[in-house]
Amino acid sequence: EDGVTMYSKLADCKTKDYYDTAVSFGKIYTYKIVAVDIAGNKSNGSNEAIAQAMQDTEIPKVIGFNPATGSFLPENPNVYVVATDNNSLSSITIEYQMLNSTDTMWYEIGTFELDSNYQSVNFNWNTDNLEEGKYILQATATDVAGNISAPFTAEYTLKKTVPDAPVLELFQ
Repeated sequence: EDGVTMYSKLADCKTKDYYDTAVSFGKIYTYKIVAVDIAGNKSNGSNEAIAQAMQDTEIPKVIGFNPATGSFLPENPNVYVVATDNNSLSSITIEYQMLNSTDTMWYEIGTFELDSNYQSVNFNWNTDNLEEGKYILQATATDVAGNISAPFTAEYTLKKTVPDAPVLELFQ
């Protein structure tokens, strides 16, 4: 008997770190590790590691936007935002506000469902009814435990008018 037959295989892992993100908080789990070499030979199971999944209190983090803050954006741009969490993300909400406006309201661009611990979201910002100028985008991530990140902001200049095509002149 190899000592691991009563266990279910969770994953193949090629690094020293593995995170079991399919756990229920408060439940106790028992793990064993089996090493496999490049020829397919398997070791005996390791000693048992017993762990209890504690309540997730770590807040997720929004890593950033792409294009980078300070960029010019065209009309109805596609923008990326990236977030991460120690367990699993649930959603991310993106909002905008015109910089230096007397209107200090945040207007929602959208809330996007997420399902992993590191995720990028590509969204289209509909700027049809907005005037040109400087705007702040803000993203806030929520994880599956309900923890909410600090807002991450980036500043952009919305330039909806297309510049005139350059005129090339040839001289001899």
